[in-house]
Amino acid sequence: MQTAVSSGRGHPDFSAIEAARLKLIAAEQFGLLCFKDAAEVWLAEHRRDISDATCNNYEHMLIPLTEAFGDRPLNEIDAADVEGYQIWRQKPWFDERSQRTFRAGYSPINHECSMLRQILDRAGLWTKKIAGFYKPLKQPKTRAGHALEPEERARLLAVAKGNPYWTVAYHATMLTLNTTAGAGEIRHLHLGDVDLERMELTIRDGLKNEHRDRVVPLNESAAESLVALRVRAERLGCTDREHYLLPHQAHRRGEPFDPNRPMLSWKRAWQAMRAKAGLPRVRANDLRHDAITRLPENPQNSEQTVLELAGHVTKKMQSHYSHIHMDPKREAVKAAEVKAPADLAQAKGVQ
Repeated sequence: MQTAVSSGRGHPDFSAIEAARLKLIAAEQFGLLCFKDAAEVWLAEHRRDISDATCNNYEHMLIPLTEAFGDRPLNEIDAADVEGYQIWRQKPWFDERSQRTFRAGYSPINHECSMLRQILDRAGLWTKKIAGFYKPLKQPKTRAGHALEPEERARLLAVAKGNPYWTVAYHATMLTLNTTAGAGEIRHLHLGDVDLERMELTIRDGLKNEHRDRVVPLNESAAESLVALRVRAERLGCTDREHYLLPHQAHRRGEPFDPNRPMLSWKRAWQAMRAKAGLPRVRANDLRHDAITRLPENPQNSEQTVLELAGHVTKKMQSHYSHIHMDPKREAVKAAEVKAPADLAQAKGVQ
């Protein structure tokens, strides 16, 4: 019987040994596995290299994929199966627990098919059997971000401020409007990310991409909301720097909050809050758009400053913000204008 030998630095990392052993499975052997076993191996291979949030997303995407392909060997899955999966996932279904009807969106289905592609690629099957036939679902264009009018912004905050059931939604709204931090970034804030002495907020987790990792200075309104959320977090048992500012709430009433997991969302409170304010079409993402749109309205704020505060923005958004910055640029060019003389007589000193 073989045993792992310790290097003298403590107990051997058996999880690392197991992960290394899984990588030794050849592509041909991997293709013989049924989907649910192959998916488990694939996820184990990647788990050490991805964040907990990404791992949770993968596990969530595997639920419908396993329901569709669970016992099918990978080498039997073809392009017709993938197209059939796209059709099946678009059908609405009724959830008995919530008594609601749901329908998967185009983006989740495309992400699930992307994961299926990666698993089949591990066996060299995607390029060989499916790549030439697969077409991702065409996603409808989303409307451009909406910057709130001052009156809309004031009304939204006024109706939410005094409602104790909307505390998190209210303070999250204040943080987005004052720091540009998105909902996902706020959800993943740790106690240690808040530095009230330096008046800084470090955004390092829950990011859509690495380019949005940044440190944002705090104004008084943002600091007040962070103080309120930190007091709430401490009351719920969050004491360590790595504990989440918005801890996860247990599904069963009476069970304690989990400070090591982030809150799922404040979607219901946000929907009720915007409805009360008479703004049913305002989205949570519009708050970030509103915050970034207001920054370049001050001519003292350069485009570079705006981008560093907001983190990564799409080319479409950057073009929009550049348009807002056009007026001070236009005035600068006008002030530096050089005009050619109408004729030589007007040009003194010209022979």
